[in-house]
Amino acid sequence: MRKRTYRAVTVKQLDMAQLSVGHDRLILGCDAAKEIWYGAWMNPQGEVLQTIRWDQVGETRELLTRLGALHAAGVAVEVAVEPTATYADAVVAQLLAQGVAVYRINTKHSHDYQEIYDGVPSGHDAKAAAIVAKLHLERGGSSRPWPVTPARRRELRVRVAALDWIKQDEQRAISRLESRLARHWPELLRLLPLTGVTSARLLAAYGGPAAVAADPDGANAALRQWSRGQLSAAKRGEVVASAATTLGIPLLEAECHQIEQLATTLCTLRRRRREAEQELTTQAATDPALASISSVVGRTTAAVLYACLGDLRAYTSVRALYRAPGLNLREHSSGKKKGRLAITKRGSAVARRWLFLATLRWLKADPIARAWYLRKVRTNGGVKLKAVIALMRKLLAALYHVVRGATYDPYRLFDTRRLQITAA
Repeated sequence: MRKRTYRAVTVKQLDMAQLSVGHDRLILGCDAAKEIWYGAWMNPQGEVLQTIRWDQVGETRELLTRLGALHAAGVAVEVAVEPTATYADAVVAQLLAQGVAVYRINTKHSHDYQEIYDGVPSGHDAKAAAIVAKLHLERGGSSRPWPVTPARRRELRVRVAALDWIKQDEQRAISRLESRLARHWPELLRLLPLTGVTSARLLAAYGGPAAVAADPDGANAALRQWSRGQLSAAKRGEVVASAATTLGIPLLEAECHQIEQLATTLCTLRRRRREAEQELTTQAATDPALASISSVVGRTTAAVLYACLGDLRAYTSVRALYRAPGLNLREHSSGKKKGRLAITKRGSAVARRWLFLATLRWLKADPIARAWYLRKVRTNGGVKLKAVIALMRKLLAALYHVVRGATYDPYRLFDTRRLQITAA
């Protein structure tokens, strides 16, 4: 194989005559980065004509001017970009606004192509740009038109991200509060879960067991009010009694103040989470595209799936939909060794997490799904997580058909003959 050299010039040093003369189509493969981008100009025969580098902020306008000159000279330019987080989005938006055809390259394909391209199993920016251009030229599923996200979906993405951040902060507050209660009031962790509202409000108001023990009647009445009467008198009595007899280390004033702050923060985060969920629910209620799947997974989950995966009607098959949240399967086998099947997780982790929670709710609400799950657990040697993931795939398949006008029918989704369940 001929040795390849990678020498990059600046945009101002670009030889426009070499690009414009004798070519009616050129491909610019780009390696996106936070600051310095690399681009490889390739002709339809797969030859790299020139390699350039430019500063994203300072020199992108100059590159756009050069692209306009090539267009005026009758040269059709196709830009292929390997996405790098969000660093490519600004430049791609400018290219699309100028009418340039932009394509996105599969990052896994470009990584695997490194040794195939020049026989060297290593990569650098200039080589990566050439590989991107080559993959776009050969297509084969590596190159697709750059997707433009509608404003509606972008707005939902903002709300989903805000809700996800709030939930993460809420979990951190719970973990920190739990570690302190384990030291200073371990009995409360047995009596009231921190995932509930009552325990957080109790700690925000009193700070620790000493203050509760000093005001038993007031604490009892407050517990009844905060739980809206759901906490029994016996349970309230146990909580108040544990404050006086706790095995925990007595709190210092600073430690008590810290617990109050954590509990107050937790209450605030829960209120913000409810507000964020209500906003998502309202958005889903006004969107006809989400109405059908909302009846299956709920409005909030439907809005999250649309924000993370897009319109489910745009997917050409159930298998394509599996890939979006990383629920497609992979296997590593060699010779007589047969590897285990596992999901790739090469998709939206947020969508996968919400699908997991929706599946657990579905598992409790639908007796047919529950029967299928139990049978799956038995055939998998008692491994429950595999059965839940299999059920997640079933739920996603159901949504694929429901969004296309089908009615959700568990008797069509599951083989009820094996489950020994008959239709009503």
